[in-house]
Amino acid sequence: MEDLAWLVSPEAAPWLEQAGDATVSLHTRIERLRRSVGAARAPLLTRQAELRVRGLRKFSAAANMFFTQRSLEQATDQHTAAHKAERFQPGRRIADLCCGIGGDLLSLARQGSVCGVDNDETVALFASANARALGVDANILSADVSTIPLADFDAWHLDPDRRSEKGRSTNPRWHNPPIEAVEKMLAENPHAAIKLAPAADIPVAWRASCEREWISRQGECKQQVVWRGGLARREGARSATMISSQGKATHFFAKDTEETRPPVAFPLGRYLIEPDAAVIAARLTAAIATEFQLHAVAPGVAYLTGDAAVSHAAVCCFEILDVLPFDIKQLKAYFKQHRIGRLEIKKRAVEENPHTLRKRLKLKGEHSAVLLLTPLQGRTAAIIARRAPDVANA
Repeated sequence: MEDLAWLVSPEAAPWLEQAGDATVSLHTRIERLRRSVGAARAPLLTRQAELRVRGLRKFSAAANMFFTQRSLEQATDQHTAAHKAERFQPGRRIADLCCGIGGDLLSLARQGSVCGVDNDETVALFASANARALGVDANILSADVSTIPLADFDAWHLDPDRRSEKGRSTNPRWHNPPIEAVEKMLAENPHAAIKLAPAADIPVAWRASCEREWISRQGECKQQVVWRGGLARREGARSATMISSQGKATHFFAKDTEETRPPVAFPLGRYLIEPDAAVIAARLTAAIATEFQLHAVAPGVAYLTGDAAVSHAAVCCFEILDVLPFDIKQLKAYFKQHRIGRLEIKKRAVEENPHTLRKRLKLKGEHSAVLLLTPLQGRTAAIIARRAPDVANA
């Protein structure tokens, strides 16, 4: 901890800058740092420089932040954190439990008075350093979250550790703290946001009183948030939120009724519609089909079809050009005839490996297309398409 305390101090700042100097080879940087700061501290600097580069995918200020590999992987990115923090009323007292390096905490601190808690002394140290680096006021403790008096706060956020001795788990009973401990915390203070894996399920008793929100970032579903108490805007609802690369959030929600499957249509319409990953995780595919008057291409497959283009952040829209049987020889001839050299390959409910398939097709040409593989009428079909223009902005 003495070396880590040095790492986050102003004294280490010039050495961190040297560690991140990409104009010098890594070997040379390590040797120079060893001579300057010693063999124990040199790897701390080079590792931190590496993590800062990776952290830019989540944080625009990553060049001034501190991470561990695990905490960076688990941290909520800045745009998703800002979206979540909007639920917390300004000026209130907030506890951020299992705060890690501060992914959510940094946004929550801009809403109110925040106390961050993590039982890992290293990440608690880094969270404090990150708060200072970004100029936000937060109190960070290294402690067991179960010892925090939640009655002293207006609301709380929890990001339980999903990794156990058996590896990463989507079952909240294996999380730390486990679901039984979380229920005791809710009894003490019901106003909570609980971050879970997209595939995690919750106790049946929670479903009518909470709102479950699945959040995707640039098409990848990152987390599920269970909103409780005064933070739940629509009790019993499931919602999907899509956050763009610029941080714009778009919502789609439905009441938590029994999921139904949309009816299958054949032949296909003019367009193929792919729901966003958050929509699929939230089991809202049927709701999307109803909203935009779409049908499924096959039972249980999350591809929809219709005759009108759909422009909404909750879906990707493709204009169908041709539908062929999945036959390599026939596909190679088609792509050669149409001079298609750039091909986006997508699939659902088929075994084919897109990387291997691309090699087998031996593409050449100046045109581009999208290939979507899906079951259709009991066989694998190859749908050739192009991404539809955004009709909302046309």
